[in-house]
Amino acid sequence: MNTRRLTTILTSAYLSAMLASSVAPIRTGATLAAAVDPMAAEKTLQNAISGLDVSGWAAAGAEIPSPRQTTPKAAPVNVRPKAEPVMTEELMERMIKVVRDQTESGAIDVKICKIFDLCDGTKDMPVMLGISDSTDGQHYFAVPLKIDSKDIIIAVKHTTVIEAYLTDKTGKLRAAAVLENGSAHLITNEKAATKFEAELSLFAGEAAALPPTGTAVPGNS
Repeated sequence: MNTRRLTTILTSAYLSAMLASSVAPIRTGATLAAAVDPMAAEKTLQNAISGLDVSGWAAAGAEIPSPRQTTPKAAPVNVRPKAEPVMTEELMERMIKVVRDQTESGAIDVKICKIFDLCDGTKDMPVMLGISDSTDGQHYFAVPLKIDSKDIIIAVKHTTVIEAYLTDKTGKLRAAAVLENGSAHLITNEKAATKFEAELSLFAGEAAALPPTGTAVPGNS
């Protein structure tokens, strides 16, 4: 509360009351002092006080409410998405070994092996096949029967369309092709890169569950 300001107001009001009762009407050009009437002065002072704005008084005596307590919200936690498996040479060697250890062989369509320049185009190319079933089709990891071959063919079949990728144990994309409607055609590595990386990641996940080879794979060292 501003005590100094309140004292000034009350003093001013009291002086006003005193002056109001001590000045007589002007008569014949002279100002005469009259006797001070204490009762009149007190009444005038009470009227002045009653006219004051007492909102400041009430505010001074009221309890100041505390700021509303709010429960701080927990900061959002950024959950990192699970990293996709990455194919490495060691994981590639695991896949090569387990596929070569198969007891039955398969074959790559003659049109695909021809366009990759892996056969003369007269018959399908015999390979050892690893197959991974998925909701979006069948995925193949093919290793030629020739023990000294460094070629690996990764393919995925969606209904009647086959997308094939030529690589080796380094995981580098060397060529890509699509077989559909009975004919095969090459596609650029740039266009095939995203799908090829997805296939590598799928087989990297498969290889991660296999035991380490411990030694280099013959023909791919």
